[in-house]
Amino acid sequence: MSLRELYYVMNSRGRRGGWPSGSTQTRVTEHQIAATIRKISQALGAPRIALGIVAASKGQVAGRCHIETASGARFDCTACGNDGWAITGDLFELDATKIHSDAAYVIVVEKDAVFNRLCAERVFEKLPCVLVTAKGFPDLATRKFLHLLRRALEDNDRGNEAQFFGLVDWNPSGCWILSTYTVGNSSSAMDVSEYVTPLKWIGLRSQDLYLIPECAFQALSSRDEAMINNALNETAATHPLRPFASELEVMQARGQKAEIEALYANDDISFLLTDFVSSKIAAFEEE
Repeated sequence: MSLRELYYVMNSRGRRGGWPSGSTQTRVTEHQIAATIRKISQALGAPRIALGIVAASKGQVAGRCHIETASGARFDCTACGNDGWAITGDLFELDATKIHSDAAYVIVVEKDAVFNRLCAERVFEKLPCVLVTAKGFPDLATRKFLHLLRRALEDNDRGNEAQFFGLVDWNPSGCWILSTYTVGNSSSAMDVSEYVTPLKWIGLRSQDLYLIPECAFQALSSRDEAMINNALNETAATHPLRPFASELEVMQARGQKAEIEALYANDDISFLLTDFVSSKIAAFEEE
């Protein structure tokens, strides 16, 4: 069952008198369940899927990619609509999934709204690419899919190695998301280092800020400021955000951050996010 389903089952049993005698607890929280599962997972050295706890589907993929699931179902990810194909949260099922792709680029997008816009623009018809999103902070299943996609692209004898890019907001959280894909999540009890996929950051970057109207910038929150200070501390050489120090310093100096959607904040119907992405990839290839 999913973690959410377990939450309802546990509370249903609690209401039937399942709590220990003398307990004053009337409900178990989802946070308590997740924390307990995490401790059990760590103690056994096994992912929670091995305990029968299935993660809800979070990731999506679209573009030049064909998927064949364990049941034999086949999906053309250029024809899955703006929502793309949902990546299963079952890591064992992912192991049995076959991925076929001839993409030259893989673009990992932070937000599903940006993912949907790129799908609507049919970016993969202009660029031979695959789009992947985890709708925010990456879950293990999306990172594993990305690892499997990378391996499939390496095995397809295209002759040229596919390039992997990250498209995230210009803020500390965006940097943290890039870091998690690239080096893993040290705070996770069952983080799997083999699922890391280094990403080149194509945007949003400080050199893109001239494209954003002043009204679309946001002030840094206290949490943002704390993340930046921790990363820039002179003793924080191994901090996950340290590789992004130059961008964080600009954020700190301006006291501002910006989201990818700010690029089209003026509702300019002529603006295509596909053109922005294409130009950023071209700039990387010229380096």
